[in-house]
Amino acid sequence: MTIPTRLVALAAASALAACGGDFENVHGSSSGSGSEGNVRLVNASQTSFLDLLEGTGSLRAGVPLYSASGYVALSSGSHTLTLREQGTATTLASTAVSIGRDTYQTVVASTSMSVGTLTTTVLSEDESTPDNGQAKLRVLNTADADAGDVDVYVVTTACTALAANAAVTVASATAVATAYVQVTASATAYHVCVTAAGNKADLRLDLPAVTLTDQRIATLILARSAAGVMSGLVLDQQGSLTNVPPAAS
Repeated sequence: MTIPTRLVALAAASALAACGGDFENVHGSSSGSGSEGNVRLVNASQTSFLDLLEGTGSLRAGVPLYSASGYVALSSGSHTLTLREQGTATTLASTAVSIGRDTYQTVVASTSMSVGTLTTTVLSEDESTPDNGQAKLRVLNTADADAGDVDVYVVTTACTALAANAAVTVASATAVATAYVQVTASATAYHVCVTAAGNKADLRLDLPAVTLTDQRIATLILARSAAGVMSGLVLDQQGSLTNVPPAAS
């Protein structure tokens, strides 16, 4: 039976895995003093290792593919961050971030196969805690230019049975993070099904084991590898990044 939950349709995508939670102060006093905010990098690109910098100053070096760095504390205000392939002086992308006091943000780096350039998306990680017995989930599609819109469903049955279910039709979205959707928490894993927009029979990705435990707040990142394979990564708010294995084909 399908959970009566709206997720969100997105334009397609691919991969990730890692940890967060450690802090390094870069500008000003120690993290937690209230004068800084915190930022980290998720490497969901096709570059094996990425460096995160501000100007010529290194914030995080050698962040592996499909992983999340630890946080860096930055002073409140506007900052321009740049990304480079590890050990090179060539800027692959830059992004402006506005750092608030005691806030958390993640810069997600991804690569569009059709465009061939590195792009960035900045995610806020200050979502309020859901009610008891609930979890929150949003979706970020990092490769909309490559695969068109997709629909995302959270269900309790196999994705192969999705077409026969009375699943809730989801709305399309662009390559920005969708709003959070509140889902009934469960210790039993959900199936997350990604289909072509408007076509439940066209299954693009089947994630059979996504656990949404009580008051969990997470972002599903859809990415696409150079080989065109779609992947799913789950980023916990202010927590770890997990590469979710797809169902065996």
